[in-house]
Amino acid sequence: MKKFIYTLIIFSLPIFIYFTLNFFLVDKIAYRPYEAISFYQSIPYLGHFYPNSKMDMTSVGDLCHHTKYAVQKKESWETDSLGFRNHEIVEHPDILFIGDSFFAGTGMTQSKTIDNSVKECLGNRISTYNMAPASFSKFDFFFKNGIIKKPKLIVFSNSERYKIERLIKIDFNKDQNQIHIKIKRSLRVVIIDKLKRFYLFRYLMARIMGSSGSGIAGADNSNMYFFKGKNFIEKNMEETIKNAENIISYRDYCDSLGCSFLYVPMPNKESVYFDFVPLDKQPVYLFKLDSILKEANVSTINTLEIYNNYRKSNTDLLYHLDDTHWNSNATELISKEIAKKYRALIEQ
Repeated sequence: MKKFIYTLIIFSLPIFIYFTLNFFLVDKIAYRPYEAISFYQSIPYLGHFYPNSKMDMTSVGDLCHHTKYAVQKKESWETDSLGFRNHEIVEHPDILFIGDSFFAGTGMTQSKTIDNSVKECLGNRISTYNMAPASFSKFDFFFKNGIIKKPKLIVFSNSERYKIERLIKIDFNKDQNQIHIKIKRSLRVVIIDKLKRFYLFRYLMARIMGSSGSGIAGADNSNMYFFKGKNFIEKNMEETIKNAENIISYRDYCDSLGCSFLYVPMPNKESVYFDFVPLDKQPVYLFKLDSILKEANVSTINTLEIYNNYRKSNTDLLYHLDDTHWNSNATELISKEIAKKYRALIEQ
């Protein structure tokens, strides 16, 4: 019997060590927090990230990690009990942010994310809540289940390269208490998700295969990397109109709730720095989309136009050299514009 137990321990020990490493060395395995604490499989009643998580690490961008062109950044992350990047849940925020990884603040420390930056612009006199990355359908779920109350303003953003999904409203869950219980017991869900991810195995395979991001180098001597580069394909008019229709439906949804709506597109890096790709001319999809939305009386911020004006008199970058995402310079610019829109809203 003792021999059997000893043999069992010997065979079990490597498995135990392997899963322990998966749990506790994630900040050494992942190249940035966004990947480290994201759910492997999405959970309907939780956000994109593991709830109640804290992480401080030196990260690099997604385009050329594990190369000499990777740029190190200090990132501090904290998520609330829903799995969104906030210190805590704000049930009744003045401004609620819905968007993708740009609004989540990939490559950016927590104090510089869009929600915190807007809050600072407004003298920290308002409450904000960041639901990125998430969809309007996810907000509809939390709203109808009484987890998030109606804000004064919903700011929606999406990356230029993605299509805008239509709003799918959920069937109202009458047993709201059951949802709250599931949220409180989310630790079990996190543990199961981590077991499915095989962090260490994927890390070792990536190192064996020499994975270093999918970035494409831009103009010579710029050290700037792009997601698509010259392979960039601009959306046609049919796609532009479809995206506009879905954004208009988001505005109409907000109108039905009695709250205001603001659309803030996130330009592709190729669109902002087209001359660094280089492309012959700047893509115009976002300008066309902005014109359609303005004709439909949708409140928007022409992000690309703001960036163009900034570049005329500033050489400081708006995007990370080694990442697809904006940096704190760009966030500060757009935060000021969102703050202006909010001030105008409350003065009406």
